[in-house]
Amino acid sequence: MLATLEGTAFVARVAVNNPANLMKAKKAVRKAFQMQIEEMGFSLVEILLSCPPTGGLIPWRPIAGSKKR
Repeated sequence: MLATLEGTAFVARVAVNNPANLMKAKKAVRKAFQMQIEEMGFSLVEILLSCPPTGGLIPWRPIAGSKKR
């Protein structure tokens, strides 16, 4: 929804559930900062994390579930 607004330069949603996605997240954050530095417009990066272990789940189960979706 934000991507359609006027003045939006960069919007991304990334996950950090494995090393490959972590690298994509780092690139997205760098790109967002670069867009802001160059004053190209508004930038936003949404980073998706797994549930905290205190949520009653074993830590690797939320990650496995996110791969199925």
